[in-house]
Amino acid sequence: MTEGRVSVARQTQRGAQVPALPPKSTVLLIEDSPAESRLYSAMVSSESFSVVCADRLASGLDRLSKGDIDLILLDLTLPDRQGVDTFAAIHERAPELPIILLTGHDDGELATEALKSGAEDYLVKGKIDAISLHRSLHYALERKRAAQSQQRKKLKEAHLELAAIVDSSYDAVIGMRVDGTIRSWNKAATSIFGYTKAEMTGSSLLRLVLKEQVLEMEAALEQVKKRKKAELRDTIGVRKDGTKVHISIALSPILDAESAIIGASAVVRDITDRVSLELQRQDVISTLTHDVRSTILSQKRIADLLAANAITNPEELQQLFLLLSSSTDSVLSKVSNLVNVCKYSVRSKQDFERIDLSMIADQCVRERVDAMKQKGITCKTRYSQESKCIVGDPNAMKAAIDNILENAIKFTPSGGKIEVAIENGNPGVEIRITDTGIGISREGRENLFERFWQGDAGRSESGGTGFGLYLCSQIIQGHGGTISCLSKPNGGTTMTMRVPMASDES
Repeated sequence: MTEGRVSVARQTQRGAQVPALPPKSTVLLIEDSPAESRLYSAMVSSESFSVVCADRLASGLDRLSKGDIDLILLDLTLPDRQGVDTFAAIHERAPELPIILLTGHDDGELATEALKSGAEDYLVKGKIDAISLHRSLHYALERKRAAQSQQRKKLKEAHLELAAIVDSSYDAVIGMRVDGTIRSWNKAATSIFGYTKAEMTGSSLLRLVLKEQVLEMEAALEQVKKRKKAELRDTIGVRKDGTKVHISIALSPILDAESAIIGASAVVRDITDRVSLELQRQDVISTLTHDVRSTILSQKRIADLLAANAITNPEELQQLFLLLSSSTDSVLSKVSNLVNVCKYSVRSKQDFERIDLSMIADQCVRERVDAMKQKGITCKTRYSQESKCIVGDPNAMKAAIDNILENAIKFTPSGGKIEVAIENGNPGVEIRITDTGIGISREGRENLFERFWQGDAGRSESGGTGFGLYLCSQIIQGHGGTISCLSKPNGGTTMTMRVPMASDES
């Protein structure tokens, strides 16, 4: 409806108030014939409609640019434009307005073509009366209102859906003016920083970073003002309670339909766990590298003694060769762990994929068949018929299962048994590897997943580094799962990994 009009309740002669009339709709009549223009204007003008006239396409377009038009009555044959091109020019300028065509007797095909392009209706000159004209105008107006209502409904639904997506996002999503003044704030932002939406609305984004990083943030906002994206991959945020949090921030400009900047968005991710894991990873690499170097130096000293023929006693020589062999096994184990740390660090959850754990377990068993045959160990696999799929990193999960299977083989005496079972737990998927080996003491179980802990005497003498099960625990935790051990000395061991099951949509 035309904006700016105010309906005023009318008064009867006795002073009684009657309901106010709805505001009139303004019809733009574009007709070059003065006589027909007067005729149609008289027919249209009523309590429902008012009329403004134009006698050329150019003047009609000029009047449209001033606004306050609700419908258009358009003659297809004008001095400055004829045929469907006349409709196309008007429709391009005002695609949201209903257009009713006024045609001559011979313009039926043109009118039909225009209807296919978006015209609401057409009326044949000479056959138009006030009733048919008003009916056409009312129908066109009601269709416009219905379309606008439907559009508003769809926009509202889309807005609600988008708001729900933003509010349920794992990352903080912050809406701002281009100067960094915060206008919207989702639940994840509250979770990361501790501030409520009410506390942060109207505040600056700079409030969320350390003073030392304000200049960096201001430079990023300047990039956004230039319609460019900016990213701070690893910066320090400040929570409401003053504690620090490692975050990454991605800033983007928000543009309107004309590509003008109307605001900015910031997507903030808490990367504290990732940074912590990376620090642990670097620490592990440093420790293992130092151990490998120390072992190799010991081997070099033994090799130097042998090369110099400094040892001639056969028993002492045999001891040196055994020590050299043992230290070589130790180096190989440590190097293997170094490779695992670098190769099997769990990927970001955004990069996880759907994997079948039974296929991975089968692969691990096949690769260990020779080692089990050498010890006369029988291995049984038992998988449930239900889904055994998770969403995760296949390489990392293979490393975890293989490490536990390797331990089971290592600590199970000749002629023993191993079972690999996978079934749906409550909740998630359970991978259980059971052996009839030497078992683990209570103290050993309590420290089993500690880094570099080598545990009971029988296990520490195996030449391991005490790192494998720590790596397993990190992998399973990285998948949102848990790992546990059930064992007793000389009573076998059951290692259980529980990982969330993949949903049907995954």
